[in-house]
Amino acid sequence: MRLLPRKKIWRRLLWGLLIAVILCLSTVLMTIVIILSHFSGTAQLPSECGVVFGAAVYGSRPSMAVMRRVDRAADLYRERRISKIFVTGGKGNGARLSEAAVMRTSLLSENVSPADIIIEDKARSTWENLLFTRPLTAGCTSVTGISDAFHLARIELLARRQGWNTIRTWPAPRPESSQLELKGFEREVVAYLYYALRLDRIWNIAPTATYIETDTSSNTPSVLVN
Repeated sequence: MRLLPRKKIWRRLLWGLLIAVILCLSTVLMTIVIILSHFSGTAQLPSECGVVFGAAVYGSRPSMAVMRRVDRAADLYRERRISKIFVTGGKGNGARLSEAAVMRTSLLSENVSPADIIIEDKARSTWENLLFTRPLTAGCTSVTGISDAFHLARIELLARRQGWNTIRTWPAPRPESSQLELKGFEREVVAYLYYALRLDRIWNIAPTATYIETDTSSNTPSVLVN
């Protein structure tokens, strides 16, 4: 059996490496396109029910990320573009209240009827937000998920994996800082790839956050997306 010359071996290795790099870059580029394509959401409003995805809270005080999502849901409710609001999010480390409880309080302060707010307060990740909220929305004719724009693609990806093919999405207002939004987008690319490639089935570890946003009023870091 003849051995390949060393030059041919190196040439094949380099070609293999080049192909691998091209495939990786193509996959990342495709992921970026998918996330950007969801920035405007996919819902056709009005929708009967809205699901607001939680973010971290400071003790019992909402972060800027939470307020953006809650404000969007309250606006849609006042405009009669959604009729019921489901808030989903458990209690994070150091928090006195669950994300859902804090969001409910914020919605009440924006004159949303308590009868139209439904709480899911056990979820600790986007996967669990969907898993635990879906049974609660069984009576809804249509459901729209509300979160940051760069989070929407992953919401729909995970919903499809759970067989929830009818949920659509609507974006919250964008963060004031473009730099923070860019960091969030970069980390969301990683999180999307993690689930799209089903790496969670290998390691069984879910990414816990997309990025850290600082509340300028208290200089407290806030986890923006679970």
